[in-house]
Amino acid sequence: MVLASFRTPGEFGGLAPLVGEDGRLDLNLESYTRFSPIRSTPRSSFKSLWYALLTTLLCLALAYPLAALIASSPKKYRDLLLLLVILPFLEATS
Repeated sequence: MVLASFRTPGEFGGLAPLVGEDGRLDLNLESYTRFSPIRSTPRSSFKSLWYALLTTLLCLALAYPLAALIASSPKKYRDLLLLLVILPFLEATS
């Protein structure tokens, strides 16, 4: 992902080829020059990073005990518990 952030956007979306027609790597700082202090202040960046860290820690605090519970449950209930975890991620089809 870090390498992709330095690449040029493609013509129809996605990314342009990494190696240009002249054989040189097509890496630039264009994406980072658009990130200016006018649009984003250090305070909002810190706040955003704080929310990301807090969310990650909360997910880990919930996920590991649940995974341990499922792994240590009797085989009879394991599939059902796993289904209950996966079920909310399934899309409703019409």
